[in-house]
Amino acid sequence: MVLGLALILLALLANEWTLRAWLGAYRIHSPSSRLLVGFGNLLLLAAGASFLLLRRKQAVFRAALGVFFLGMLAVMGLVGLELYLQTSHYLSQRPAGAEATAAKYDAFCELYLHPFYHSFFPRDPAVIERLNNEIVSIDRNGFRGPGPEQKGNRRLAFLLGGSAVFGYGNSSNDTTISGYLNALQNEYHVVNAGVLGWNSNQEFYRLALELLPYRPDLVLVYDGFNDAAWTYYQSRSGKRLPPGTPILYKDIERWEDQIRKPRLVALDLGQLRHLQAVLTLSAARRAVDRALSRPIAVDSRHARRTRTVTEPDPALVEQAGQVYVRNLVNMNHLARGYGARLMVFWQPVFSLHRNTSSEAREAASYPDATRFKQRFHDYVFAHRPAGVEVMDLSNVFDPLFQDISQAGVFQAKDDVHLTDRGNEIVAREMLRPVGPK
Repeated sequence: MVLGLALILLALLANEWTLRAWLGAYRIHSPSSRLLVGFGNLLLLAAGASFLLLRRKQAVFRAALGVFFLGMLAVMGLVGLELYLQTSHYLSQRPAGAEATAAKYDAFCELYLHPFYHSFFPRDPAVIERLNNEIVSIDRNGFRGPGPEQKGNRRLAFLLGGSAVFGYGNSSNDTTISGYLNALQNEYHVVNAGVLGWNSNQEFYRLALELLPYRPDLVLVYDGFNDAAWTYYQSRSGKRLPPGTPILYKDIERWEDQIRKPRLVALDLGQLRHLQAVLTLSAARRAVDRALSRPIAVDSRHARRTRTVTEPDPALVEQAGQVYVRNLVNMNHLARGYGARLMVFWQPVFSLHRNTSSEAREAASYPDATRFKQRFHDYVFAHRPAGVEVMDLSNVFDPLFQDISQAGVFQAKDDVHLTDRGNEIVAREMLRPVGPK
């Protein structure tokens, strides 16, 4: 009886609200985390009630053990089905031969801590040599392809940005944007200074601390997407972080918290946000609809289930836009102080193009995320800083193609990473305003 009462008391205490207070609200925010907590509560209540109501301890133990293992089998089955559906969905999206190319980039996605930039490529030459391959390679300073020392008689230029500048998924160093910029003109030697996941805060620090001492004549900034996307996704994570926060900050904060407050057992139920069984639940809902002959609201043009798009918080859009614009102003001031010209290009974003179907747009980006990116983009260009050259390439492919999803300029089901062909087109567009100033 005492054990039964103890289990019921534990179930009442170990609820969502007490766990959020103990572990932190941001660690229990996803539907899967709450589902797991609720399942644990029910299991404890069932076990406690069994101990109170059943007198034979052996029967109680068997009942509790049976409930536990049935629950575990159900969870394992759900996770396994979701992983299978996600893998099948992912493989169906990738074009033939893309897996081998993507595998060459896997190691470069594992960024290391950096004292100034927060996250960066490894600084150990031996590690860099081990990572480099025939498709993608960096030098000891983290530049992809030819570094500043190889400029020859050309004037030096840097291209700053995130993974799209780095050239994630492209077939070689020469088919990145910087590679095409070097191939299409002879005046500048453009160095690829892109780093996966970076935003304008990190670009500002690298420009100030590392790039400007090279005394470049030209600095090209190709960004916008990460500043908008990371702000949106971090705002939905349950713990509001200031705009401009690096993407890996939450992981490092969690590790630091574990070091500062060591625990014998560290629980982070928020990590279960990756197992929300989206595809499984969607398939089950469709099966129920078919079985019950339930009418489904669809878009007459694309036969898609309609979704309600939430309007983003205007205050958050404004705050994030101010951070981004301020970074552009500061980078421009620094570049001018070193005698360099700075040009900013808002990068192409698939979901911001008009010439594509809503089905393809939703496959590349959640509708709410797309709305936030659009509002962020609109704010930046409505408050374009005076004296800073800012060009809009967000929908650069619309005048060129009637259907962007069939043009082969974006990687499959990707909102921002371009193919080799897309990089070449963008490089040509970027060269148009680059002239005597």
